[in-house]
Amino acid sequence: LSACGGDDDPGTVATDTFASDANAATDGASADGTSETTDPTPGCDPIDPGHCLLPFPSNKFLAPNPKTPTGFQLALRQSGMPANTEGVRVDPKAWNRMDGYGIGWAALALFPDVDVSTLPSELTPTGCLADDASIVLLEVDKQGKATRVPYFAELDDDIDVQDPSERVLMVRPLVIPREATRYVIAFRGLKNSKGVAFPPSKAFAQLRDGSISEPWLLKRKATFDAVFETLKTAGVKRADLQLAWDWTTSSSKALHGDMLHIRDTGLEILGAKGPEFTVKKVTAYPAKKEANIALAVTGTFRVPNFVKPTPIDDETGYRLVRDDAGLPKQDGWRDAPFWLMIPRAALQDQANGGAVQGLMQYGHGLLGTGSQLGAGHTRGFLQADHRIGFAANWTGMSHDEIPAISQMVFDFSDFAIIPEHLHQGMFEQLAIARGVRERMGELAQAIDAKLTAAQRKQVGLTGPLKITLNKARQHYTGDSQGGIYGATYVALSQEVTRAALGVPGQNYSVLLRRSVDFVPFFLLMRSRYQGVIDRALLLQVGQVLWDQVDPVSYYRHMSEAPFANTPKHHVLLAQAKGDFQVAPLTNEITARSGFGIKLMAHYGKPLWQLPPQSYPHVGSGLVSWDYGNAWAKPGPNPPYDSIGDPHGKPRKDPRFIKQFRHFLATGEIIDPCGGNPCAPAK
Repeated sequence: LSACGGDDDPGTVATDTFASDANAATDGASADGTSETTDPTPGCDPIDPGHCLLPFPSNKFLAPNPKTPTGFQLALRQSGMPANTEGVRVDPKAWNRMDGYGIGWAALALFPDVDVSTLPSELTPTGCLADDASIVLLEVDKQGKATRVPYFAELDDDIDVQDPSERVLMVRPLVIPREATRYVIAFRGLKNSKGVAFPPSKAFAQLRDGSISEPWLLKRKATFDAVFETLKTAGVKRADLQLAWDWTTSSSKALHGDMLHIRDTGLEILGAKGPEFTVKKVTAYPAKKEANIALAVTGTFRVPNFVKPTPIDDETGYRLVRDDAGLPKQDGWRDAPFWLMIPRAALQDQANGGAVQGLMQYGHGLLGTGSQLGAGHTRGFLQADHRIGFAANWTGMSHDEIPAISQMVFDFSDFAIIPEHLHQGMFEQLAIARGVRERMGELAQAIDAKLTAAQRKQVGLTGPLKITLNKARQHYTGDSQGGIYGATYVALSQEVTRAALGVPGQNYSVLLRRSVDFVPFFLLMRSRYQGVIDRALLLQVGQVLWDQVDPVSYYRHMSEAPFANTPKHHVLLAQAKGDFQVAPLTNEITARSGFGIKLMAHYGKPLWQLPPQSYPHVGSGLVSWDYGNAWAKPGPNPPYDSIGDPHGKPRKDPRFIKQFRHFLATGEIIDPCGGNPCAPAK
């Protein structure tokens, strides 16, 4: 709804005053206004007795709040949150600032030992929109019109499950959901593995049948009558229901307001020229040792700081600093590290009359550093395309944050250190892009001042270093984490309008369980949160906050509904078939969502209700690269095979480099594979 404009201004967020209102509900009245003296389990939703927080996400924990765009505020209670082995329950205060659930949701419920063999699956979702589908998922607009949403169902596959009755049923949408929107889900006709139909829970049966005896449950009657009426318009009979409920997603104001406020105020503080740079080290490479790069530069750039340290046991995480209105505010300055590379071609161009150079910003991989700019494939590209390359850390998800993130896994109360610190990291990416472009003359002088006579001789520089830029050739590329968060970054950028995203994805709650990279963090989590249902819920609960920086909530704003004062953007997504680290499934969901990102021809397999786009194509697109791996088996597990992980291969493939160079130069996606799937080169 906010994507269409209206009164959902994304420039601000729910304030701390709102947050304190909702937090009060965690100690007194519940979201529906009942008190602890009448509601025996105020922190739980009794319509699914499998766990306090099931079903999830639930209207049970949406408190009315007329001050928010959605009219709601999350009101999760600490008494109902998962507890670690020390008995510490997750503190929901950070979550209760939100005005709804995130858009990276999966609907979770427990039907013990449910038979999923006939349910729509990841590979064959056919039937998910059928009139007689066992699961009905609806999106409801402001006028009350309900539209069926495509989905697939899967069971949690936690390694500690000892009994099939512990496996949570997860219903995942096959398109990216909308902001500030009501969703309704219904289950009917589900059976267990022995063919026995599931009866409704006692609480849900009372709501469904109108035979409510408990006063605290009576207060939810109006909410559920609305659910049943919505389902009736979709042809779902009330008497057939085993379970049904609704929830509302967060507004753009709650999801993006902090980030947009930081972007706009931070860049205003810096001014039109962006941050100032301090050059600390310059390395010169002789041509005999390095054919592509002449000079490698490291240093710092000075940016406004919007976060403050917060202790995570013996480690330190970072949270946003907020003003009295709840908006992020500057708290001093920070000197962030940067890396910059000048290709040999730039010096040759200078000697030949000073041909202009382009700019390429690089986003590093999982928990890495900007030094990954120096990878061999990047060096070759910078030389071939006459570009200055530069990079910064993804502050919040860089190497420096590994200790705090690892410690956070022991107590999810601290989960907010990831998305909130990433707000600072995203701003630093935006800031360095502006600074390198506008201060290249100053940077060149500072680099030149560091060069020794021996270094000048090594690179053949006979005069002062001078670099002339073509500002229209400013683009972004990143791989893995840099491809994932690159989508968020590009959607926010007011300067970079075209980007190549290598092995990207979206929605970490889907990605993590399908990634080998999550295994060590899962083992830490497993040691402290020993309930398998707790762990399934925690990943989904965490996504509510992660959506503030996760590309799942930014792809819509790439070109379909750009943020205010932000241009439209186009991206080339290049995934690897059978990727061990980033699941292609999430890119397929992105392409199906109708945001202008086309599934390019020769994908390698047909996709349900997703027709391929022929080459060449001007605009955004998804290309799949095949290095002999099979498509991943369905389910929330990492793929493994004897061939090995193809994750790092597309970025080094000359065919992909040709494709993305052409795309960045022209906006056109060409076929580099001769009219066939991009299989291993022979």
